[in-house]
Amino acid sequence: MTILEHEIMMTEQLRRVPADELQARLNKFRAVMDREFPGWEIAIVNHKVNMYYFAGTMQDGVLVIRPQDEILWVRRSYERACNESLLQDIRPMKSFRTLAEFYQPLPAKVYLENKTATLEWQQLLYKYLPFASEAGMDSVISELRLIKSHYELALMRKSGSIHRNVLDELAPRFIVQGVSEAELAVNLYAEMLRRGSHGVARFNLPLGED
Repeated sequence: MTILEHEIMMTEQLRRVPADELQARLNKFRAVMDREFPGWEIAIVNHKVNMYYFAGTMQDGVLVIRPQDEILWVRRSYERACNESLLQDIRPMKSFRTLAEFYQPLPAKVYLENKTATLEWQQLLYKYLPFASEAGMDSVISELRLIKSHYELALMRKSGSIHRNVLDELAPRFIVQGVSEAELAVNLYAEMLRRGSHGVARFNLPLGED
């Protein structure tokens, strides 16, 4: 089997984030929240990248974390979320009304990702979940994601190896006289996709995708 065939085979496999990795991240989140916001009762994650960090899937919904539990509420696609995530508690939701019925009585304060939550999203949240006050938890998540686990470091090394192969060994073959920048970009993009890239570069911004 060639290197390319092996990389394509690995790409086609469903690579779930291990359950113990997800639980370790949630445990660390609770520990930092306890340190920074003693007595906190509920936190809501809605940014896709952070949802993936804690739940192992990116869906239309929210991850609600409390000191005693965590539930991934999914509008769509619930089926895909169950297939991708090893989180133990995943439930369907029609709207924030579903959460309003479940989380009663409401805690006084909710912790949100203020850096990435849109005003429209917050208005919908407060329409059905009228918390008395809110606070940002962006610094907590940033602190957690700064320190990489052994699992994350292994993936970064693998990613670096794939990039080195494409840019150092394959790219020079595509750079020939007369090739356009568009054609070169397409060739490099296709090779990255064959080796596992999902085709989207995400940034830590509300709508940061490239």
